[in-house]
Amino acid sequence: MGLARSVDFDRFSSANADETYDYMSRRIAPHRMKLSERAPLAARVSSVAVGGVLIADLQYGAEVVITPVATPDHYLVHLGLGGATTAAKAGESHVFDAQTLHVTSPNEAVVFHVTRACRHLTVRLPRVQVEQYAANVLDLRLRKPLAFAPVSRPGSPLPSAWRDLLLHILAQVELTPDLAAAPRLYEQYARVLMEMLLGSQPHNYADCLVGDGPGISPRHVRRARDLIEAALDQPITIEGLAQEVGVSVRSLQNGFKQFLGMTPGEYVRARRLKRLHAALQASKSDATVTDLMLESGITNFGRFAQYYREQFGCRPSETLRRANGGHVA
Repeated sequence: MGLARSVDFDRFSSANADETYDYMSRRIAPHRMKLSERAPLAARVSSVAVGGVLIADLQYGAEVVITPVATPDHYLVHLGLGGATTAAKAGESHVFDAQTLHVTSPNEAVVFHVTRACRHLTVRLPRVQVEQYAANVLDLRLRKPLAFAPVSRPGSPLPSAWRDLLLHILAQVELTPDLAAAPRLYEQYARVLMEMLLGSQPHNYADCLVGDGPGISPRHVRRARDLIEAALDQPITIEGLAQEVGVSVRSLQNGFKQFLGMTPGEYVRARRLKRLHAALQASKSDATVTDLMLESGITNFGRFAQYYREQFGCRPSETLRRANGGHVA
């Protein structure tokens, strides 16, 4: 990712509006700032920047209206630590606090109303890094800009996980700056942040992600899934799959377990059971359960009949009977 080999940690505090405006514009993002009250600011910022990625814990200590200058170069991600901030865009407004993540995608114009009690975490992610990472993960060329939904889903675990990771990073940089300066460590932190956004925050490429696992599957897992889907009616071995996708058997097993929550063998079985169930439900001919099992790649009839009953609550023959109006050939 080309991250820098040094970590830029900085602290800032000021009661002067002009000084605060200048610092925030240079450190975080160009913007316009308007005080909503005559009381002085009590601005405080702790931030770390490395390789274009910036993480800031900030508060203004006064009621202000912030209007970032829309830029094509980065994403801004905000999460409340105290108080609540209102973000307004194109006639719509959203409130983000400790339970809600807010994302500003490149070129979006958003106005933030920050109250005196507000304290929040802001992350600036370079667009080139995010879109390069997304293209690699999704294994496709992004034909339109990657755009995130402005707010996280209700009840999403992303905000709490995001907060904990950012506070951990800031603490590590402050407490162990020499260790924290390791470039590979921050490459990993950046990847984790981007992975969390792509996997949990709604965006316009969400349909390209694997939908039945806890995270975004790596290429070899997605490729193995495609091979399994294309060969369900044929013998499939884990060794053969691993060879086809160019990884070890252990790597393939670990990938399936981590991203799909099951072994490759369990995944094959689940897909065959689903195909058999659909075939039984759609059957309007004189096909038998055995015929449809064979077409689904199933040869161990007794064992799969048991699996089928465990998953669907009835025998395969009962599903077929219902599909044929109560009659089985």
